[in-house]
Amino acid sequence: MRLRFHEPLDDRLRSELAQLMQRRGASARRAAERIDPIEIVVDDPCGERERIVGFVEPPQVRHGRLRDVEFALRKLESAR
Repeated sequence: MRLRFHEPLDDRLRSELAQLMQRRGASARRAAERIDPIEIVVDDPCGERERIVGFVEPPQVRHGRLRDVEFALRKLESAR
């Protein structure tokens, strides 16, 4: 799943995402691991909601404004 973030954002999240955009390789992966899981709620056309919890992954393209950069979301595996 790909995510784009639009304002308004929490200052802490904005800062963490900006750090991810600036780093590459192992440094970017370590920075991503420090970010707490996030919850995304998707509304479908039928009025149903799907809740997805996952970890933000470093973006492939790191240039441009935050709202233009796509981050991957690695879904949190549910405990069995």
